[in-house]
Amino acid sequence: MLTARTAPHHTSRPPSAVVDTPFDLETRRIGVFLFKRQCRISRNKIAIVGGKALLSIKKASYVLFCLLWCSLLPAECPPLNDAKTQEIISYAAKLWQIGEASQLNLISNGTLGTTCYRNLTLDGGSIKHPMTLILSPDQRFISGWLIDLTRTPEDAQRDEMDRMKRLLTRDVSPHKGDPSSPVTIVEFADFECPYCKAFDHSFSSLPENMRQAVNLVFKHLPLPNHPWAREVAGAAACAGLQSDRAFWLVHDFIFKEQESFTYSTALDRVSKFASNLPDLNVKEFNDCVTNHQADSVISRDESLARTLLINRTPTIFVNGVRAEAVHSSQDLELIIRRAVGNKNEEKQQRTENGVAVSEPLN
Repeated sequence: MLTARTAPHHTSRPPSAVVDTPFDLETRRIGVFLFKRQCRISRNKIAIVGGKALLSIKKASYVLFCLLWCSLLPAECPPLNDAKTQEIISYAAKLWQIGEASQLNLISNGTLGTTCYRNLTLDGGSIKHPMTLILSPDQRFISGWLIDLTRTPEDAQRDEMDRMKRLLTRDVSPHKGDPSSPVTIVEFADFECPYCKAFDHSFSSLPENMRQAVNLVFKHLPLPNHPWAREVAGAAACAGLQSDRAFWLVHDFIFKEQESFTYSTALDRVSKFASNLPDLNVKEFNDCVTNHQADSVISRDESLARTLLINRTPTIFVNGVRAEAVHSSQDLELIIRRAVGNKNEEKQQRTENGVAVSEPLN
């Protein structure tokens, strides 16, 4: 009796074959073979010259080490072309409301240390001081700052305070005082906010020598739950476009009459007051108010407030540090004295060869 022969079963790989590990497959894919041959490195790529190689676990570990070592070598940073530059400028202009993209210029572009992060500096538009941005190596992300872990926390804290101060004072905003004063206070305020009026009273109640040590900068932040705040802010901003003096006179009038204002009367009363200021161009002011020409100023300040996560008024920054619990002139005086003391201490640390340091307030 004949027995049918069964065809032998063939697997997809001969039983005697060695099964490739994922590491073997990846190694073959990138063309890396090492066995008593020279490793030649060109930038961040590896070329292996040689013939056959038998990759044992020991040699595979050596390959992995070589790949890692080569990856740490500095690679050429991707260039920043004109199209990407214009994309960044346009994005920044819209995000921070700092003017039209055509008004902004990239005045410097360099890498940070040995990294491929780029330090970009913009100027123009409504920016009073050059604005610095950090661009990631893949040119996808921009940020206002990076923290360098090679610096001490104390130095990083001072850097952060300086960065915040530059950010808060980069735009042309109404200010009262000398910009070189030891203390800069930036206030985000709403003209309809009673707490903003209270802060104004606290500042006005400071001793004369204390106020002279402060440069007070005003930022508009009319809140949506205050019906006449935005219109009045627009009128004050229109006055500010002509002069800081005109702005502060309007500012003081609004807070003085705040409780008597209503939605139907606030703008008319502010406009009438401003029109009687001796140094104000009335026609220019009225055109500005009617055509909402100062709305870009308010939007710019609101954009900065969003960036800094500000959602209440008044929000106060003293030398770049957000101040909490300012309920009276005594609280404010204590904060200013502390800021002056910190400033003097910082100057003393950075002073060399006996250069004089200004004294704290008495």
